[in-house]
Amino acid sequence: MGPSLLYNLYHATDQIMRNGIFKLVLGSVLIISFFSCSGKYARPSFTEREAWTVEDCTRAIQQNDQDADAYYRRGILYQGMGFHELSILDFSRVIELKPDFSGAYNQRGVVFERDGNVEQAIADFTRALELDPEFFEAMNNRGFTHFQTGEYRRAVEDYSRAIELNPASPEFFNNRAVAYSRLEEFDLAIEDYGQAIERAPQDADLYYNRGMAYKKTGDLQGALADFSRATELDPRDASAFNTRGTLRREMGDLNRAITEFTRAIELDPVMIDAYYNRGIACRLKEDFVCAIADYTSVIEITDDDVNAYYNRGIAFKQHGDYEQAVADFTRAVELEPGFAGAYNNRGVAFKKMAKYDQALADYSRAIELDPQGAVYYYNRAILHRENHEKERAYRDFARACQLGDQEACRELRE
Repeated sequence: MGPSLLYNLYHATDQIMRNGIFKLVLGSVLIISFFSCSGKYARPSFTEREAWTVEDCTRAIQQNDQDADAYYRRGILYQGMGFHELSILDFSRVIELKPDFSGAYNQRGVVFERDGNVEQAIADFTRALELDPEFFEAMNNRGFTHFQTGEYRRAVEDYSRAIELNPASPEFFNNRAVAYSRLEEFDLAIEDYGQAIERAPQDADLYYNRGMAYKKTGDLQGALADFSRATELDPRDASAFNTRGTLRREMGDLNRAITEFTRAIELDPVMIDAYYNRGIACRLKEDFVCAIADYTSVIEITDDDVNAYYNRGIAFKQHGDYEQAVADFTRAVELEPGFAGAYNNRGVAFKKMAKYDQALADYSRAIELDPQGAVYYYNRAILHRENHEKERAYRDFARACQLGDQEACRELRE
């Protein structure tokens, strides 16, 4: 993908499962650019200085503290080493010596962005563009910074201008596509990914991202084709197999989904999402032993994951092991005291164990935490009815029906 630095996004999590989201976040472009007579960025032929170390640059500065090129080169070296404060000092010195050098503003902007100093980063990219309106790398970098702050529309505007200036760049089309995806303008995103793929047809990440966009539009076949191409181009990419597995699961092909998740785990044995997803597929197949094993693997990797305990508790409950289910739901509420669903499901397990007082307490606690949870009222109504408390049962059925639980409404009619 050229000079863009690409990162993985964390996968989104809810109380039941984890779903893959767009794999790439746009990377700040690192432009190693040098002086031209005009003060703009330039890429000269190889010179001895291009192989300089920090020590070489420092010696040059000691001999001539007006040597802007030495400061600039050292700033880039410091930047690559992660010494951001020193890098900023050197780029600032370059700007003092060469205030019309757009490249120094761009490089300093990249460092500011990485340090989280968004306002200063945007100011530097903007100044670089004032000095050189055709500096497409700075335009892309400003777009990236807008993206990082959630200003997706402004990011699209900057990426569009970068594309106008350099239409050959697959990175710029990819970056704009990701921004369009955040705006949920998936058709435009798909079009841009297509443009990027035309320019970089061997880049697996582009197919992965377009596959995610197809998935968002409901085009599961298009998504499957792109994920498959991504795995062909990069057969070691665990996340592509994991995401293709989630797609196959949505399509009802549970056996092949499990195969995909298993391959992802082989490639990345600590990939929590793949264990989660395989566990879900196993539960859908009613293979609860398999599901329990996968959630246990998650807990072995990270013992404070509330969703792992919750999901394993569900699997234990469905398997009929109510004591283990209670233990897992208890751990879930220890980790997340406001988790109404865990209280509700622990109540269900307690009821199966004929521990009615504990079940009633858990249903009531779930209702306190989430008064809009119709199922909690329904479950408590059933318990009241079995305890021959008809008025309480009626009130809870009525509330559940009011909240949209159709089964509760049928109970009232009967």
